[in-house]
Amino acid sequence: MALYMSPVQTLKIPDLLLLRSSPGAVVSDELIQGLTGASWCAFDSADADRLGDPQALAECCDCLLLVVDDPSSWPSDRMAKLTGALAPRPVIVLCAAAQENEARWLAAGAEDCVDAMSIEPNTVMRIVRRCIERAAQRVHVSTAERQYEDLFRQMPVAAFSIDATATITRANEAFLKFMQATKPTEVSDLQLNGLLTGLQMLLLAAQEQPTVDYRDHHIIQTVTGQQRHVVVFARCKLSEDGMELDVFLTDVTENEMQTRKVAEAEKRLRDLYNNVPVMMFSLNEQLEVIDPNSSFVEYLGLHDSSLESLSFASLLDPDASDDDRNALLRRIGQQNPERDVPLTLLRPDGQLMECLYSASPKKQPNGRSNGAHVMLVDVTERNRMQRERDELHEQLQLTQKLESIGELAAGIAHEINTPAQYVSDNLSFLDESFGDLQSLLARLPEVQAQLAALETGAALAAELQDAVEDADLDYLVEEIPSALKQGQDGISKIREIVLALKDFSHPGSGDMEKADLNRIIESTVTVARNEWKYVAHLEFDLAPELPMISCFPSAVAQVVLNIVVNAAHAIADARPDNSDVLGNIKISTAMPDMHTVLITIKDDGPGIPDEIRSKIFDPFFTTKEVGRGTGQGLAISRTVIVDQHHGQIAVETEAGYGSAFKIELPVNQVEAEGVNEEAA
Repeated sequence: MALYMSPVQTLKIPDLLLLRSSPGAVVSDELIQGLTGASWCAFDSADADRLGDPQALAECCDCLLLVVDDPSSWPSDRMAKLTGALAPRPVIVLCAAAQENEARWLAAGAEDCVDAMSIEPNTVMRIVRRCIERAAQRVHVSTAERQYEDLFRQMPVAAFSIDATATITRANEAFLKFMQATKPTEVSDLQLNGLLTGLQMLLLAAQEQPTVDYRDHHIIQTVTGQQRHVVVFARCKLSEDGMELDVFLTDVTENEMQTRKVAEAEKRLRDLYNNVPVMMFSLNEQLEVIDPNSSFVEYLGLHDSSLESLSFASLLDPDASDDDRNALLRRIGQQNPERDVPLTLLRPDGQLMECLYSASPKKQPNGRSNGAHVMLVDVTERNRMQRERDELHEQLQLTQKLESIGELAAGIAHEINTPAQYVSDNLSFLDESFGDLQSLLARLPEVQAQLAALETGAALAAELQDAVEDADLDYLVEEIPSALKQGQDGISKIREIVLALKDFSHPGSGDMEKADLNRIIESTVTVARNEWKYVAHLEFDLAPELPMISCFPSAVAQVVLNIVVNAAHAIADARPDNSDVLGNIKISTAMPDMHTVLITIKDDGPGIPDEIRSKIFDPFFTTKEVGRGTGQGLAISRTVIVDQHHGQIAVETEAGYGSAFKIELPVNQVEAEGVNEEAA
């Protein structure tokens, strides 16, 4: 049966509220029975505006069933007022002429319009339940959208939305703060570096595949011009206005900068690792080379293909003894810290490389070693230079010793010259005196014969004859002149050698002086006689008209000595063993023009091979065995002639036919310096 209740009373009825517009509005009892929990309230059209507080009415039900017998009493504005007050709760109109008024009432906000008199009650109940469910879904969606909007607005991540025209429709505070803008319209695609254009393409793709998401890294620019790195995430969604795209920006500038710094630091370290002029690499537990730097590859002359599974043992000097190699490999395999261990490596081209090996173990997180980091320093050149320095030091010591001997030789020559002089004088005196005695001794036979003729002198003559025979006077008369002559020749030779030694060892004044070039050559050859006299004949062809030249006499003498000794050694090396055949050395001087003197030292030795001819004046270059030559003689000679005397030195040679060194010296050094300055 129908219940008649006042509007106030209806406020206390929950769930489903059934209102009749007038007491005469009839609803079937079957429908009323089906509306379990429904409350009725009757009012006529005149009282339709006195429904009480619409908000209070809305709070007492989940759905309002409005029974209308007179559709004209419910114009659109009245219906809109009622549905607006009850929203989002549905209003369902039950009437007899539903189809005629359905469009009007639905436009005014009614959920549905049902012809309650012609439709089964169960169908009405299903419509009611369906309307309530739809309304609940709208409430849920509305609540979710409201929560999403609140989250979107308050979330700390920069977010904005765009429509199909790539226009920013909304943006949260975090986005505006991030972009340093006051409103979304200040942000354009220019600041976002083309991001909006790319997202617009995503929206177009989403029309066919709505689940399309977007994630990428971008560099954008704020309104004030700051550059920021962001990770962009975007998702498409449907809205009342069509397809939208929600975009979220995560600022990774600091991480990106840190990543770049780390990458740059790693690149700098890698560049340093590859460019440092020290061989660096690592060894695994099998002593295989891993991660070698560029210096290691370049120093050893390796290729990328040869670095695969390269065993460190294969690089060691194969000529080393097995014990030394095994001991070294054991030390390396122990992976203990090592510093400056000398070892020799063999390059693929066959050259040996002297190195210093230093290593430190590679540590795992558990503290166990699984290899070593190795550094090799190439000391081949340093050791070679050290050996040369040591050899040069020895030569310097020898030179200093010889210099001291040379300084002493001048004094010794003077001391020897004095006794040699009076020995020579005494020999001359004896020679002259013996000549006088010879005439006296020649008369002894006559005196003896006269004594023998006298009776009183026979005995004296016999004694004199015995004395002559005992003294072997005939032999003495014959040999003493020869002995005196040989003695005088020997003393003359001694004096010649002493004077030559005195001239050669004279230190000089340190300044250029006028000197006789022929005498310098003769003195030098005399001093060097012991070097050439057993292997060669030496011949002079010295021009007597040579003028005195400006020079350092001792330096020029050293040059002549070096070349003569080299010629003697070359001839000796070419002689067959036990051969008595002597070679020839010829020294000549000439004056090709009034400003120049020429010295030519020619030998008939084996000559100089073509392959080393350009190197003979290089320092430390020598073809002689150790201890016989230093490789400095011709280099010093060139320095003396070219640099000190502004002259020229050259060699003409032919293999198998000997060599000829030609030395040109200016007569006047002042003129030579002027010519050199003009040439420069």
